[in-house]
Amino acid sequence: MKKIPLPSALLLILFAAGCSHEVYNQYDSPTRSMTDGAVRYGSIGGAGALGYFAGRGVGGSGAAGAAGAGVGAVGEYGVQKYNDKRRMDAYNKGIPVGKAQALAELAQNEAELKKYEVYPYNQRANAPSYRSTYVPSRKDTASDVTYPGTYQTVPVYR
Repeated sequence: MKKIPLPSALLLILFAAGCSHEVYNQYDSPTRSMTDGAVRYGSIGGAGALGYFAGRGVGGSGAAGAAGAGVGAVGEYGVQKYNDKRRMDAYNKGIPVGKAQALAELAQNEAELKKYEVYPYNQRANAPSYRSTYVPSRKDTASDVTYPGTYQTVPVYR
């Protein structure tokens, strides 16, 4: 079996990391998106490798190792999909809270601008401005899940 050189392997990880894009992280920085993708695909690869060695140890053959690698990788993929669903739920539930927080900040900023008679120029009507605001932790009473507080970028229309 031919080994992949380290620079090629790192480049492959970077390309795979760039492919990970979910709605909840569309406004994240490129570094954050790349890190999330590397963690996602690295954990799937690590679970596959662990499954390979576990399968080979139990079954004593390469075929058993390949089956173990498949089970490990598919299992970790399922865990990643479950985490994506939880993060998407938290994102969707945090949008109204984030919008309310961003609108409150905008109202406070406009009051400050009017106090000093400074007005924004060259702003299109009905164009959203994107605000990054802190959404505090909240508990969903229906599912009894507590969502942690995070920063979230939300579109705000004036």
